[in-house]
Amino acid sequence: MIMNKIKSVTLVAFVLGSATAFAAKDSTFQFQNSVRVGHDDNIYMNNANKQETAFIADIINITGTMAFSDRSEMELYWQPELRYRFDADPKTVTYQDLYGRFSHGFSQRMFLDLSDRLRYQEKDGRSDSGQLTVNQNYLENDLMGALSYSLNDVSQIKAGAGYEFRTWDDDEYGEGTGTFAGRGNNYDQLKADGSYVRQIRPETTFAMVGM
Repeated sequence: MIMNKIKSVTLVAFVLGSATAFAAKDSTFQFQNSVRVGHDDNIYMNNANKQETAFIADIINITGTMAFSDRSEMELYWQPELRYRFDADPKTVTYQDLYGRFSHGFSQRMFLDLSDRLRYQEKDGRSDSGQLTVNQNYLENDLMGALSYSLNDVSQIKAGAGYEFRTWDDDEYGEGTGTFAGRGNNYDQLKADGSYVRQIRPETTFAMVGM
């Protein structure tokens, strides 16, 4: 199941990234590498059978902004992490955080925003299950699109839609089978929203009505 999700995410990333084929009018990139040493006193978030380990992590951060014209801009963010755990199985794990956002102004009044965020990480959002589970990683993707239109100098309407999913590496935990029968934690959902924003005081006070 995860492989199918990864393929769909790769397609989204390709669509967002295809704009880079055009020569950027202006671009800025930053690269940062850091090494972190730490200790985790409960790797699997299991209070009944705790396992602890020291770890060392190498974290790379790459951010970039590309302006294709006065109306179009793309932001990219990528943070892979390689972590070595001295007393855990597996000893080496990797995590990913990838984000892309494309903005385009059709006119002085109408604007489009497309964004996609992919995460592959551990533990976050998983409560203690009473079971010692080696793999507590999950893949999550959030694709969003929004269109905004300025009615006048102080009023704006926005409409957006998106698709989000989360898939756990642990099939039993994710699909709700075996030990976790009836308690599936994988999910996917379509999202939509709309809002009206009005400026009350310049740069300080805004009123918004949304759904």
